Amino acid sequence: MGKPQSASDARSMLLEVLGRPVQAVTGVCIVDLVERRRELFSESSTLVLHEANRPRIDEHLARGDWEGRAGGFNLEELGARGWTYDLDGDADCVVGLPMRALATRLKATIEGCAGD
Repeated sequence: MGKPQSASDARSMLLEVLGRPVQAVTGVCIVDLVERRRELFSESSTLVLHEANRPRIDEHLARGDWEGRAGGFNLEELGARGWTYDLDGDADCVVGLPMRALATRLKATIEGCAGD
């Protein structure tokens, strides 16, 4: 999903995903400039925003929390405002950069370089 262009657009996006599994996929490219190598990988997580959040949508839209947010929301902000959801996978993948997977890959790269 892209970023909504209006509150009405954000409402449509939120209503579309409520109660349904949504898969977030984040692609990452690590570039080693010294060795002139790159590694590509992706991580995915599945999110279900509970239908019980439906009454919170008007408040979310009125506050402008949808602006500049893919799908009309930011997972961390929703959680802080009491929205309920199920998440299968890494929340960082939904929010942006999957830090645990990136850290694991970087550590392996560094350890591989130390053995050279």
